[in-house]
Parts: sequence; structure tokens; C-alpha cells
Amino acid sequence: MPAAWRAHLKATIETALDPFITPFSECALVDFPTYPNVGDHAIWLGTVDYLRSRGVRIKYICHPLNYSASELRRTVRQGPIVIQGGGNFGDLWQDHQLLRERIVQNFPDKAIIQLPQSIHFASQTNLQRARSIFNAHPNLLLFVRDQPSLAFAQSHFSCKVRLCPDLAFLMRHDRLVRAESQPGMIVYLSRGDKEAATDKLGAELAVAGLVVVDWVKRQPSKWKQAYEATRRPRWGPRLVRMLQRIPTLTSGNQKRRLYAANRMAQERLDYGCRLLGAGQVVVTDRLHAHILATCLDLPNVVFDNSYGKVAAFVQEWTRDIPGVSLCNGEEEAIRKAQEIRSSMSGGG
Repeated sequence: MPAAWRAHLKATIETALDPFITPFSECALVDFPTYPNVGDHAIWLGTVDYLRSRGVRIKYICHPLNYSASELRRTVRQGPIVIQGGGNFGDLWQDHQLLRERIVQNFPDKAIIQLPQSIHFASQTNLQRARSIFNAHPNLLLFVRDQPSLAFAQSHFSCKVRLCPDLAFLMRHDRLVRAESQPGMIVYLSRGDKEAATDKLGAELAVAGLVVVDWVKRQPSKWKQAYEATRRPRWGPRLVRMLQRIPTLTSGNQKRRLYAANRMAQERLDYGCRLLGAGQVVVTDRLHAHILATCLDLPNVVFDNSYGKVAAFVQEWTRDIPGVSLCNGEEEAIRKAQEIRSSMSGGG
């Protein structure tokens, strides 16, 4: 990504966050991703780097399975509760939403800052429950990543709502590992979960030089042969068990937990960077595959997920960055990637 674009996005995020973060010397940072989605680990690291750059000490972290309201209250006395950003605000990924709602209910007396999210509710019942909880809190600030989420939040929630890019853009640049690309390879990092578009061809594609992978799954053998470094890291299950086992009883254990979380996030980020960097061009419907490819200066072709968050984000923040192409579906995206590959190799 050109330095001017990197500086612009960084300044946009810092301008949005600084008035609400810098008055504090400590905070809680909740909803650490113990699952393998590289994008959420990139957000975590960007958030940690930002808080450290502002002199804000992270004194408590948790994930949905080990949240303790009493320990959070004992550990963080003055600072706000900061909730991890991402794409899980709504009812598609219930564990994260339920944690968010519990925290808002448990701490009506503390400032709560929800970092940039995309919002999607399919159920009016779930939306009404969220509205009643969030609208009852006197000091809740909600950051969103795109215009549809901004309009939705302003329509349904009475709290302060602000527009802000994704915090993965605040990762230190030295965190990014660039792999040696394989000539002629197109990496298609494809969702296989409930956010995938319904008309995707996915693994049924037969396109020369294209490999279909995802960073939350084991990769096919041909991909391992193409690039050995894409093997699933062996540290993951061990560190996940470590995170789940350490009780949130003392500040010392919180230090150990934060160290393990940051290490896990960095190694997962390394894995994602190597996965993308093995190709000359990236095709994806994952938002953070687009963000990481852009940060790695990899040409990337993007198409939308099931409910519009990818296109909305690209339209708002990244569509004019050199090397980024937004397409109207999988087939168009793959054709565009082939055109880019051909131009890179000097073909017609």
C-alpha cells in the first residue's frame, strides 16, 4: 500500500479514536479471538499497537468463555472497557454479540467503547433485545466501519456513533511477513462459512494457476506442495488451551494472558500473510484478506460476502488504492485476476 494511503488511513483512525482513548491510562480489551480467523487477529494486533502508542495499559482481556465481570471491575478501576472490532455485531455470530450485551448490562457505570464493527441483524427479536440493552447505557460509544452500518446504528441506537476504518490498518508495518510469490499463481481465499455468497462456485472451479484456500481450514495437498509455509501452525491448539486454562484471578495472570494472546495473534497473522503472499494476485470475499493483501502491496480482487459488508467497506475506504479491484461476483473477480496476472507477465 502506498505510504500516503497508509498515513491517511492511520490518521483517520487516530483522529476518530484519540479523543475517547487518550484521556485514560488503562483499559480492558475484551473479546480476544481464540479461533483461527486471521482477520480478527490482525484487528487485535492493530488495537494493541494503537493502545500502546497512546500509553494506555491493557489490564484485562478475555474471550467469550472466560469473561468475569467481578475480575474486570477489580482490575480496571478508572479506564474504559474497549470491545474488539470486527464483523460480529448482530446475530450472525451469537457468542460475540451475547458477550457484548452482557458487558453493557454489567457495567452501566463505566465508559464502553465498541471499536469499528460491521452490523447485521437478521432477527427483529435479537435487534430489539440489543436496542433495549444498548439504549439503556449512559456512556456507550459505537464505532462502525461502513455507511450502511452507520445509518443502521443511528436509526436504532441512541448512543454516540462514529465512522472509522478497521483497526487492522494500525498494525506496525514490521508485523507483516511477505512471502516469495509463486509465478503465475492466483490465490483465491474463499469463505466457506455462513457469510459466503450463496452463488459461489468455490472449490469446483478449474482455472489454471488458481488455488482455492481459506485461512480457517487445513489446506489441500496441492497447496502444500506449492508453498510449504502454508501448513497449519502447530502452536494454535496449545495456546488456545493455555488461554482457556489460565484463570482471571490476578493481574499477574492477566499479563501472562496478554502475552499469550499477542503471540498467538502474531503467529496467526504470519500464517495469513504467507498464505496470501504465495500468489501474484489475490481473489477474495474475506475483508481482511483484502486488507492484508493491500498492506502487502499484493494486487487483490474483491467481491462481496453474503450481506454486503465487504463491498461497503471497500467503497468507503480502499477502492481508490492502487492494486484494489472491486467486482460484482466470483466469476467476474476471477476473470479480473486473470487479466491482472496476464498484464504482470507481459501477456496480451
